[in-house]
Amino acid sequence: MRKRRIISAILFIIGLIIAIWAFFAEPNSFRIREQAITIGSWPEACNNKKVAILADLHVGSRNLPPYKGTDSLRWLVDEVNASLPDLILLPGDFVIQGVAGGSFVSPEEVAEILEELKAPMGVFAVLGNHDWWLDAKRVEKAFAD
Repeated sequence: MRKRRIISAILFIIGLIIAIWAFFAEPNSFRIREQAITIGSWPEACNNKKVAILADLHVGSRNLPPYKGTDSLRWLVDEVNASLPDLILLPGDFVIQGVAGGSFVSPEEVAEILEELKAPMGVFAVLGNHDWWLDAKRVEKAFAD
């Protein structure tokens, strides 16, 4: 019985730490990190290209600092554009719905802001699980439009 309480307490503490990290630390994790990658069989034309990757934006997931609304998305777009990437990749999870402490931002509004991203080789996006959960056709249409 005592062993069970200890295990339960440990699992509770681990869960609490993960929840605190997910709700407070992770939303603050925006960082621009430049990293050189060397690939032996890489085509020479692809050398010295800068790729920006913006993942798990979850716009609207926070109403409290750090804000993750449309203003912070506009700021992020400006920061990425200022870094002058050659290519921008958006691997999904643009929207989020039903999250405590957040407010829904439509995929149409998110796509309109992300449309300001500029890169000579293009900007490419795929849908993430949260985009599918909301409505894959709607999110896809917002980005296609």
